[in-house]
Amino acid sequence: MKCEIIKDLLPLYIENLCSEASRIEIENHLETCKECQQEYTQLRQDYISKTSSQTTEDFLEEKALFDKSKREIKESFVNKVIKKFFTVISILGSFINVAMVIITFIIYQYKYPKLYFKELGSTQILILILPFLPTILALIGRTIIWKCKKYKFLSKIVLVGTIPAILAGGFCTLFFMLIPPVSSTTKNLSNYMKIDGDTEQFESCVNSFFPNQIPVSAKQADYFYQRYSSFFEEEVNMEASWILTPLEYDTIKQQALELRQFKNSHLSESGGNGTILGTLQPENVTIVFEYNDNIKKVTYRAYTTKNY
Repeated sequence: MKCEIIKDLLPLYIENLCSEASRIEIENHLETCKECQQEYTQLRQDYISKTSSQTTEDFLEEKALFDKSKREIKESFVNKVIKKFFTVISILGSFINVAMVIITFIIYQYKYPKLYFKELGSTQILILILPFLPTILALIGRTIIWKCKKYKFLSKIVLVGTIPAILAGGFCTLFFMLIPPVSSTTKNLSNYMKIDGDTEQFESCVNSFFPNQIPVSAKQADYFYQRYSSFFEEEVNMEASWILTPLEYDTIKQQALELRQFKNSHLSESGGNGTILGTLQPENVTIVFEYNDNIKKVTYRAYTTKNY
């Protein structure tokens, strides 16, 4: 067989794709032809080099796919754990927040609940916010994982903030119930003398001092009631004022002056204005009655503070 034919068949021979008869002819020819032997050696080296290179590329590609799959599985597992963590915290936090508010209202029996920060100011604002912060952060993190797949990395940032928020929130939940940022406050005239249920002693005092109802003829009537209770103290303030007809004014003023004799009070007068100040025992309720002869205005005030 001629060398040209052998050289054409060498690639098939190297890749083991030629027939058995062609293979025998090629091997017999290579034993006697040095030129074809050199051609065969070069082609075989090229083939081995090419195969080796292809094998390395395949290996690297498979390794890259494996590493990517491994990362995705790990990330999926981490996201599931974070998602479950946020779910548990959001459910548990919501339950604790609702229970905290209900228990606080049961303990202190607010009739007219309103936010009240007293002298603690910004500190008590934090006490109001922090118990709810873990729940809010957990809901945000859960939403990010479910709805914002492109920004899942943000859930890890939220997670970092949620853990210390849980500690602070737990402390402030207790603080919320001990020193609640809520008082019972009203200025509504229709709520006159309708005070909180657990202030019986204060109520018995003011009933002996304040009129049972606002006079029908009263003008420019104002009313204020506030009760603040915490684990450490209780403060109650009540004030009512109005302008009366001359006859009613004189009658009410005389009654107050007579009442002064029985309440260990003292009177101060100046230019038609007067103030009666005293204390009702044993409840230790301070009472104030002010009158103004010029405009026929009377003001009733009572307040008390208890420290536990």
